[in-house]
Amino acid sequence: MKYIFTIALTWAVVNFYGQSCCCAGAGTGYYLLPYFNNHFLGARAAYRNLYNELHSINPEINGRRYDHHLYIVELFGRFNLSPRVQLNVSLPYHNLHQVQRNSTHKKQGPGDITLLWTYQAIAPRQCKERVKHELRLGGGIKLPMGSFEMDQQNRFNTLLQLGTGSVDFPVIAIYTLRYAKFGYNTSLHYRFNTPNPKQFRFGDQVQWQQRLFYVIAIKELQLMPAVGLIYEYQMPARHRKRILRFTGGHYVHALAGIDIYYKGLAFSSSIAPALMNRLNWSGEARYRFTLEAGVFYYFKTKNH
Repeated sequence: MKYIFTIALTWAVVNFYGQSCCCAGAGTGYYLLPYFNNHFLGARAAYRNLYNELHSINPEINGRRYDHHLYIVELFGRFNLSPRVQLNVSLPYHNLHQVQRNSTHKKQGPGDITLLWTYQAIAPRQCKERVKHELRLGGGIKLPMGSFEMDQQNRFNTLLQLGTGSVDFPVIAIYTLRYAKFGYNTSLHYRFNTPNPKQFRFGDQVQWQQRLFYVIAIKELQLMPAVGLIYEYQMPARHRKRILRFTGGHYVHALAGIDIYYKGLAFSSSIAPALMNRLNWSGEARYRFTLEAGVFYYFKTKNH
């Protein structure tokens, strides 16, 4: 049985901006993928449920609650450029709904495209040792393909944005330790955000993930259940270089999911309920949960 190591596309799903349209990716299959010497293409669907409550001295709007339903379909691929270097490409499509009483605001369209290169700094040995580990380091660029809109009063609804409107730079480190059928994975992601043409700059974001997984082999079928925690810190945003202190905060999600592998195909699903939303302002959107499911296809070329 081929052993399983983390080949992450963390940067692509982790478009969580504290108040932006996307939040933390949680699918186990998106992080724990086997056959790291193969190329792959895949599609992933995600549903994110959030809410926020207005706090105002105006009694007519004080306590008004908004529910946010974010539907995302993402196409992505991983391509081996050399035995240790990989290129990962991600392109999401968003369908966003904001519901308040009897009114619903909607927006849909493509999101920002992300390119990330990873380097295998520590490679697992090709032997029968029970203990194996791998370290990958990477960096890339996020291009503003999704729309970003502001009105004449420089106000906007960040949960209904399809993109940031800016060129951003993600970096990542992923480490996986495997003993027999048990595994542990940790990843650290940081994204440097830049101002967009409207002089709005989403705060930089840090994400730290911890995962435990177990491999079950039944002939050519492999099952991999996983549990974990996701911590995120969103720094305050800026508008015209002015710090918006009511943005950003700390977030913790639990994670439970399972991956299924059969020959060149893989299926992944997970649920990530929110454990903590510690925000810089109580009116910011809070997470309830995230559901994800993905399908992957692995293949080789003549050169690999």
